[in-house]
Amino acid sequence: MAKKSKKKSLKDKMARSVTTEKQKRSSYGYLKLPNGVPVYKAAPGKSNIRFDIMPYLVTDAKHPDRDTDFEIATKGEEWYRRPFRIHRNVGTNNEPVVCPTSFGLKCPICEARIKRISEGADKEERDAMKTFDRCLYVVIPKKSKDFEEKPHIWDFSYHNFEKLFRDEIEEDPDNGCFSDLEGGLTIKVRFSSKTLRGGKPFAQAAKVEFLTRELDYEESIIEEIPNLDEVLTCKSYKEIENLWFELDTEETEEEAKEAPEEEAEEAKEKPKRKKKKVVEEEAEEAKEKPKRKKKKKKVVEEEEETTDELKARIDKKAEKAKKIVTEKPGKTKCPFGHKFGKDCETSDDCDACDLWEDCSEAQENE
Repeated sequence: MAKKSKKKSLKDKMARSVTTEKQKRSSYGYLKLPNGVPVYKAAPGKSNIRFDIMPYLVTDAKHPDRDTDFEIATKGEEWYRRPFRIHRNVGTNNEPVVCPTSFGLKCPICEARIKRISEGADKEERDAMKTFDRCLYVVIPKKSKDFEEKPHIWDFSYHNFEKLFRDEIEEDPDNGCFSDLEGGLTIKVRFSSKTLRGGKPFAQAAKVEFLTRELDYEESIIEEIPNLDEVLTCKSYKEIENLWFELDTEETEEEAKEAPEEEAEEAKEKPKRKKKKVVEEEAEEAKEKPKRKKKKKKVVEEEEETTDELKARIDKKAEKAKKIVTEKPGKTKCPFGHKFGKDCETSDDCDACDLWEDCSEAQENE
């Protein structure tokens, strides 16, 4: 049956347009910012950056830090960060996407990576599909000329702050109370700065100190703290799969809604079966059994073809990944146009570059 096109009224179109625009305006990449809550940016080359890290009430039952024995990051408890993972350079626009494993869900890119590793994929291809660790925080800047003293969302690389931050707490466990509303501590950070030729500086935590807060916070401030579990957005399995394999056959939401209606219409149009005696029906069913077996075999063949097509797409993506990261044998190229082994941690691009570890090691050994 030919698909019937339904013309949308201007009222429906305007409602859709208004909703879409509101979503775009409240989005910051993969972050959905609450109304009035700005983003915090680390300042490169500054040695007196201060902020308070605020706790938020966890609502995700699968929070990555969850430890039920110690009631760490469990639902309804306060915690100071929201760890997550991202994949870089996804789709034709090379955009970063949140890995669904951050929410305890399946990820098509991670599945493809495991499959390719088992098939002997090389390092370049494996690295193109790996994840990178980041953390979300709610911070209140202190004594800053650039940021108001109110809650901000801070999205930063684990390796550029959290790793050093935790090392300092391990050195002195008494600093572990930093996010308490009463008796908490102010964080003082010195961010190092490296500059590309003609580029902008990039911040990396070089030193972390813990200072006594001048004032405690009231319990009521918790109501003003954004829920980091809801701020972080993640595309569906199908959306990520379509982006990664660059598919053009994604079913739209409208088509998905109309499908059941179309099936119902088709069912109505099918000719009704004439009434038969029970004996005749049983005889007909007996004749149809061998045909059903053949039909099952055909389904298996179609599944095998689908698997071959999927492998072909994976191979195509792998070739693309190799072209991005490799200039010529023995010489690695930065996928963002910087100098590999020389400009590591000098650009925002380095935050989640697939070759960060290799580039950093090359720079240290130079």
